[in-house]
Amino acid sequence: ICVDDGSTDRTFEKILEWTKRDENVRLICQANRGSGFARNQAMEMATGKYIMFMDADDWYPSDDVIQNLYMIAEKKNMYIVGGGMQAYKNGEICDSPDYYTFPEEGVFLFSDYQLDYGYTRYIYNLQFLKNNNIVFPNYARFQDPIFFVNALSTAKHFYAVKDIVYAYRKPVKKKKFNAIQCRDILLALKEEEVIAKRNGYEILQERIRERFLNEYFESYITYLCSNDLAVVDSFKSLFLILDDETKIKFINKIVYFISIKYVVPLKKVTQINGKNLNNFCEELEIANREWKQARFEVDSIRSSFSYKVGLLITLIPRKLRAMMTK
Repeated sequence: ICVDDGSTDRTFEKILEWTKRDENVRLICQANRGSGFARNQAMEMATGKYIMFMDADDWYPSDDVIQNLYMIAEKKNMYIVGGGMQAYKNGEICDSPDYYTFPEEGVFLFSDYQLDYGYTRYIYNLQFLKNNNIVFPNYARFQDPIFFVNALSTAKHFYAVKDIVYAYRKPVKKKKFNAIQCRDILLALKEEEVIAKRNGYEILQERIRERFLNEYFESYITYLCSNDLAVVDSFKSLFLILDDETKIKFINKIVYFISIKYVVPLKKVTQINGKNLNNFCEELEIANREWKQARFEVDSIRSSFSYKVGLLITLIPRKLRAMMTK
């Protein structure tokens, strides 16, 4: 089942030719609605006992991958069966995290595994997904980890083989996300955090903190500092349910980020054009003192923590931005 999600590169015409040559190939064509919606459409059309997902730029390393996973699922009576995943960049094998492979074959408890990436290297019992209403949320990004975590946490366990069953192509350039995508990433992380808390998945919570503080920080922080309302609201909804240690780490990081991104470059400008920017320099010094005071308050006042953080996030970045436009 191929879903053309509003492509502009003649993908539709190519797949249409395949459907004429092979009746097993089916095609869904839709205006761009996002990959989550597209996968849900395919799940509705699917009639097989099992379902497996593949992104357009990936491939299976051998012709019998799906057959082998299917046979194991039938023999072991498992809802979910998977294997290892190998990354490629510019056509060459590149290093992949250890958690994308399995050291031995057997049954794994999700409570021991707690990973949210790599859903494409598994086959899923379709009726199991439908019975438990497990679908992809309608997010512009990060919808597949929610599907994956919901599936594995509901199944409780899965079967895995040591073989590499999926090959994925890593992008040459780092992805850049727009405001809507950053909003949805934060909303998805919040949804994942709720699932992790409800089930006591401490390892998964550590992964969520890593994604929030590091992996996606540079993507969403610019929109947050520019007071993009969609990103600000989704950020708050996630931030309020995180633990205090993560909140403090974020505060330290955003203070450093704004200092490097805005304050330091502005100081260099004033050094070059000091005669014309005396008033601006005074405002900059006032802003620096306000930052020091705000950081002192965050570090020293533990009560009304969310309120203080809210002031820090929404007021001070806007003040710095207003200064920059003068």
